[in-house]
Amino acid sequence: MMKDYQLYVLIQPSGKNDYWIKRLIEGIKEEAQQNKKHINTAYFSVQEETEPLSFSEQPVLLVGTTTKWFSSSAEYVLTHGGYPIFVGACMPTFPFDAGGVCFALEHAVRDSIAYLKQLGKTKPVLVGLNPSSDADHRKAAVFREYAEKTDAHDTVYFCEQAGLEESISEYVNEALSLGADAMICSNDTTAILAITCLKKHGIDVGESYPVLGMGNSFLGMNAKPSLTTVNFDYYALGREAVRLHEYQLHSETGALALVRIPAELIVRESTGCVPFDDAELTFHVGNQNLPDYFGGSLVSRLIMLENDMQHSDPIDRDIIFGTARGETYSQLAGRLYLSERTLKYRLSHILKRLGLRSKSELCNLVQEVFGEK
Repeated sequence: MMKDYQLYVLIQPSGKNDYWIKRLIEGIKEEAQQNKKHINTAYFSVQEETEPLSFSEQPVLLVGTTTKWFSSSAEYVLTHGGYPIFVGACMPTFPFDAGGVCFALEHAVRDSIAYLKQLGKTKPVLVGLNPSSDADHRKAAVFREYAEKTDAHDTVYFCEQAGLEESISEYVNEALSLGADAMICSNDTTAILAITCLKKHGIDVGESYPVLGMGNSFLGMNAKPSLTTVNFDYYALGREAVRLHEYQLHSETGALALVRIPAELIVRESTGCVPFDDAELTFHVGNQNLPDYFGGSLVSRLIMLENDMQHSDPIDRDIIFGTARGETYSQLAGRLYLSERTLKYRLSHILKRLGLRSKSELCNLVQEVFGEK
C-alpha cells in the first residue's frame, strides 16, 4: 500500500500580505484539491520554529522571495528528512541540490528589449529596481548582459539610497539627460509613476516614447495611457508547483526538475498598441540597512488601491473607475444595471475598505495615483 503523503508548503512570513503570493497559494490549493491531496501550509521562519517538523522523506514546497530565506528553510527541510522544491519569481542564487518552479524572467526582459528594438528604440533604461528583490537583480543582470552585447545603454536604476517614490523623478530626469529613448520598469507601480514624471516633461508616452511595466496590475490596465506590461501568472505557478511535487514524489530516477513558467508581454497604449512580433549572471544584495523601497505616501496609496482591486469583483472595480471619471450615481447605476441604493451600498463598502469618507475622496485618490491632479 502506498504511503498517504501530505503536501507540505512552507511560506516566507513576509508574503503573508502579498497579493501575488496569495494567488500562488490559491493555485497550490486548487491543484492539490483536484489531486485529492491533503495540504499542510505554514508561514515559516527557522528562527521562530519551536516544534521540529518531520517530513518523512517527502518533497516540501518552499514559497518565498529571498535567497536568505530559501537557504535557511532548505537546510531545515533537509535536516528534518525532506527535500526542498523552490517556488518563486526566480530561483535562489545558490547551487542547492533541489528542484523548483519559477518564471522565465530572462525571457521577460529579453522580450521587452526585443519589442522596443522592433519599435526602433535602441537606448532603453531599466528603472525602479528594488535592491531587496532577488527577482529585480536577475532582471538587471539580463539587461546588462544585453547592453554589453549590443553596445547600448547599460543603465539600470536601483532605489538604493531612497524608496521608489522619492527616487523616481530623479531617475527619470537622469535617463532623459542620457538620451534614453524608452523605459522598462521593474513593476507596474514604477511604470505608473514614471509615466506621471514623463508627462510633466511634456513627453507623449506611447509609440514615440514607450514605457513598459511588469506585473499586469488593474491600475496599469486602466492608466492613461494603459500600460504595456509583462503578465506573471502566479496562480499557474502554484498549480505547476504541485505537479512538480507529484513528479518528484513518484520519480524512480530521483531526477531534479526545474520548471520555468512563461511570462507574456501584453501590449497596450503606453507603447502605441503596436503588436509584438515574436521573434546567468545573478546578483544578490543582503538586507543591509536598505531603504523602504515601497515607502512614500503616494506609493502607499497606489499599492493600497491596487490591493483592494485585486480582491474586488469586476463591479466594484467599475464603480471605482467610474467614480474617478466623474460619473454620477444615476449614470453609474444605469450603466451597471444596479439600483442607486445597491450602488451606494457597494460604494460605502469600497470607501470603508480604503479608509475614505466620500465619493469625492475616492475620485481624488484615483486621479492622484495616475498623476491627473
